[in-house]
Amino acid sequence: MLVQQTDIRRWFRALTPFLDERMRRLIAAAESEAIAYGGVCALFQATRMVAKAYRVADAVRVVGVPVVMGGPHVTEVPGEALGQDGGPRHANAVALGEADDTWPRIVGDAATRTAE
Repeated sequence: MLVQQTDIRRWFRALTPFLDERMRRLIAAAESEAIAYGGVCALFQATRMVAKAYRVADAVRVVGVPVVMGGPHVTEVPGEALGQDGGPRHANAVALGEADDTWPRIVGDAATRTAE
């Protein structure tokens, strides 16, 4: 049986009151990937929230959903998110600079499963 988008929406709405933000994002990403809809998680954060964003990114990557990270912190130290500083890799790709300029390219790369 093929799961329809409307079924997922109904199921997700029913569970939402019982889930924290991390779990909502994980479930949404996994369901989107399962029906080949979407399949990329974008996280944009400031430095003070980067540790939490890295934890969310790590959890999403574990279930096989590619992660793109951006925001002021990642723009300043992109190697940290990519694990190039000796730490763990948290993102598949990073978006540097203003999202207005980079977001269309990120969406295109996600659709073709490429990242530059």
